Amino acid sequence: SLLDIAVERATTVVPAERVWLGAGEQLRSAVSSVEGLLPSRLIVEPSGRDTLPAVALGMATILAADPEAVVAVLTADHLIEPVASFGAILDAGFALAEATPSTLVTFGVVPDFPSTGFGYLELGESLSGSARVVSTFREKPDLPAAEGFLAAGPSKYLWNSGMFVWRASTLLAAVEAFAPSTGALVQRVVSGDVAAWDEIEKLSIDYGVMEPASVSSTFAVAALPLS
Repeated sequence: SLLDIAVERATTVVPAERVWLGAGEQLRSAVSSVEGLLPSRLIVEPSGRDTLPAVALGMATILAADPEAVVAVLTADHLIEPVASFGAILDAGFALAEATPSTLVTFGVVPDFPSTGFGYLELGESLSGSARVVSTFREKPDLPAAEGFLAAGPSKYLWNSGMFVWRASTLLAAVEAFAPSTGALVQRVVSGDVAAWDEIEKLSIDYGVMEPASVSSTFAVAALPLS
């Protein structure tokens, strides 16, 4: 399955015991048997509340196990090849997040057609290596705008992959800064008050954290191109 492949891909960069899997309650039994996944590394969302609560729950759970954790958030529905190239870019993301604790790292896909179904990352100044500052998050554009993004080239615009690397503590600090009620409720859930989950607003990680972080003086958002 794509999930099995995603777990295998993650283990090319980190040991299997450091792979965590987040899933909805309705998928608990289906994902519990994924090869190589430790039962203690399964994080279950009581219900779907969009990506911000899901990611915050994962980061709070991991942080409780490792206060120094630097975490990659990867999707389970992508086919990414070659895996070795992806692993090298992921390593670069870890290095950047470790070196600059206030940075939230995302990954951008080099566009090859004017897609109106993907969000875009507008890039600013260069950072270390191939990393660039993300100056603006662009929502799914109309066709003329998408054609303009494509024409500007990958040094200016990348597709937003929805994958990230950051210190768990940094992401939770950003949640506290930009979506404090979500952060507080997630902490209650992690402490055992599962009923608090139903009070959490449905909110995406891009809208709730990444967009405000990109214009914040406290945090920075950087992009690495997947190419």
